[in-house]
Amino acid sequence: MILIIIDFSREDIKGRHPLYTSTIIQTLKFKSGGYIDPIYSIVEVEEYYRLDPNSEYSYINRRIYNSLSIIRTVYIIPRGLIDGLTYYINNYID
Repeated sequence: MILIIIDFSREDIKGRHPLYTSTIIQTLKFKSGGYIDPIYSIVEVEEYYRLDPNSEYSYINRRIYNSLSIIRTVYIIPRGLIDGLTYYINNYID
């Protein structure tokens, strides 16, 4: 998800309000110690949830990053329909 925040409390010389662009990214946990598969050169990861002690709900770990700090994209491949929380990541994009 991409966030665009307009700062109405500031203006530049032309009277325009600055825009800040960020990205909400779901963090994933490495499986198998984060080792790269020697045949396919992929890494296996999984979603993980944290429990909020003040609520009866759990939440997925998400973080906000500046869009300019993202170096490159990767392929995220679901492992299977039964195990919906595990994915393979391939960072070699042809």
